[in-house]
Amino acid sequence: MSYLDHLPPFELDAYEKMNPENAKRICQMYQCESKSKIEQYCSSAGFEIIRSYETHSTDLIFESSASLLEWHWASTNGVFDPSLVTEERLQSYLAP
Repeated sequence: MSYLDHLPPFELDAYEKMNPENAKRICQMYQCESKSKIEQYCSSAGFEIIRSYETHSTDLIFESSASLLEWHWASTNGVFDPSLVTEERLQSYLAP
């Protein structure tokens, strides 16, 4: 099982800049909870927690802008729509 306690800023920015038509829907898909709350849910349901740890994966590197868009599409179960990403939107997101 994996969970998020918040959406990373780079994801929120991607949804708002590259897919504003779907940004609200995408963000509503996530139900962010703290690690302790998730552990409480699991224990209450009768699961034995064998190992629990946090990871931080902010160092995502993509081979191309196409692979970035594919990752957002896949990680949102297809709600992020790459066909809505214009060159202007992409450059707005990629700009520092």
